[in-house]
Amino acid sequence: FPFEEAERLELIKRNVLESGVGWREEVPLTVGGMASNFDLTVEPMLGETGEILGVHGSALEITERKIAESALQRSRDALEVGVLGARPQEGLHCADIGDNFCGGHCGHDH
Repeated sequence: FPFEEAERLELIKRNVLESGVGWREEVPLTVGGMASNFDLTVEPMLGETGEILGVHGSALEITERKIAESALQRSRDALEVGVLGARPQEGLHCADIGDNFCGGHCGHDH
């Protein structure tokens, strides 16, 4: 990892060691020169009397999910611009399955 990313991971582990409280966060990391996203969980390892012995954790690679979420948001944004921005002076209109516009005479609040 680049230094800044390694430093961030070290800070998360140190906070869990000092506080005894687990931590979960989505973190961007560079792996093999590629930008990736991980769902990181770090938990304290406790001894028999409750003392903190160390930390353990897991990192689930979620890059594809983050790409899909971003694409979905871009589609929603484009749809909103298309629907709300197409005829701003006329407001919204209903359309049936065949894209036949009602012209605002369907009885729905537009």
